[in-house]
Amino acid sequence: MKKLLVIMLVLLAAFSVFAQGATEAPAAEPAKESHIPTGTPPAGTIELVMWDDMNLDVDAVFKKAAEDFNASQSQYHVTVLFTDGVQGKMLSSTPEDRPNIIQTTGNQSSKYINPHIDSRIPDLNLYVPLQEFIDYEKYDTSGFIANTSAICVRNGEWQMFPIGNVAVGLFVNTDMLAKAGYKPEDLKSYKDVYAACLKMKQEGVCNTPMYPYIHIDPFNFAVRSEGIELFNYNNGRDAIPDKYFFGEGDAKDAVIEWFTFWQNMREASLLVQPDVSRGDAIQMFGNGEIAIYPLYLDYFSQFAKVSENINWQFICSPTVREGKANLGQSPGGIFAMVCDVNDPWKEYGSWLFVKWLEQPEYSANTALGVGYTPTVVAARDYPTYQEYLKKYPYMSQVIDVQNSTEYGLTMPLLAYHGDFANEYKSILTNIVKAGSTLTAEEAWKQLCKAAEDTRDMYFLQAGVVL
Repeated sequence: MKKLLVIMLVLLAAFSVFAQGATEAPAAEPAKESHIPTGTPPAGTIELVMWDDMNLDVDAVFKKAAEDFNASQSQYHVTVLFTDGVQGKMLSSTPEDRPNIIQTTGNQSSKYINPHIDSRIPDLNLYVPLQEFIDYEKYDTSGFIANTSAICVRNGEWQMFPIGNVAVGLFVNTDMLAKAGYKPEDLKSYKDVYAACLKMKQEGVCNTPMYPYIHIDPFNFAVRSEGIELFNYNNGRDAIPDKYFFGEGDAKDAVIEWFTFWQNMREASLLVQPDVSRGDAIQMFGNGEIAIYPLYLDYFSQFAKVSENINWQFICSPTVREGKANLGQSPGGIFAMVCDVNDPWKEYGSWLFVKWLEQPEYSANTALGVGYTPTVVAARDYPTYQEYLKKYPYMSQVIDVQNSTEYGLTMPLLAYHGDFANEYKSILTNIVKAGSTLTAEEAWKQLCKAAEDTRDMYFLQAGVVL
């Protein structure tokens, strides 16, 4: 009983701050040590290890980059290892048993970065921010695709580098849209998507035109395309959020409108049921049974394999609401981080390999290996990517959207992202499944509660009373 009372008091205090918000981000302590090596380097070749876990095609690109890097100099030797469960291994690692470089995702990176930039949480000291190396070498970061920097730069400092730039939007069957009088560029908002689906059903083009991909990022990217921040501290870029903004005002309106879209789609029987697997739904798209599929760009190759007999393309996420300006694409994808191993020579060598990966050849081929777009502007003109653009010219439009995105436009960067995302999935599943009576207003209330509960539990487990 006493333990329960303590937990209730902690949660009550936490909720009070969550409801009120804070005025300033809790600043992290300044760096206490340099990661630039000095003195005489160790004798012999310095061995470095990189862990990656995206897929074997991307792993092959990293291995080729390591081979070229190793041949270009003699001081360092990089070995790339495909490693299942990088994040779990990293979170339980010590400087002695962790690798020197990791490939991570945008969502996963918050587990490493947020404790480093937020003084309320003990720093795990798992990685070395890149800013010190950038300053030391006066490295020019202007060549990155514009949207990538917002997730990599926190409190004005580069923490990691992007190595694969994802987009979230819609795979669309252009023939089916045309039969209903629509073109891909007409889908500017999700209200347009609803109207197009309704017209396709009414015209007999497709009975269930859309698959409801049960994941939080179509929501994140659509809301953020309007420039709406869902959480405080710059949507989590400056510190771990302790206040959500969608309980009121414009953010509330956008979230309710988002759930209204799904409620309307359900009530008009325009959706494939969510218990159909993602893979089966992709095959249905290729068969011409689905016209619109919200998903990540990295499934592009799977769509290409099954869609040889139809005309289709990918478009970046529409806005949630009609008439709202689309400010661009939130960044996501995969990133390279230098691990903190208490050895400046190894940490500096890891930096050398991370920046090596930003050469156009590796940026282009990483994008092709996973279905992303490049991270550097110059990679767009690399021969292998130029061949890709000849086959899929509309991908240039995706890159244009990414490169014109306003700075700071990111999805919520939450240290408790996984728990919050799972709660969202449950809510979305309940509102789209046939026979459900869940309303948009009820779904919004459930999302507010999920934000409170997952945030409270994260800080409670961290031993922090807000």
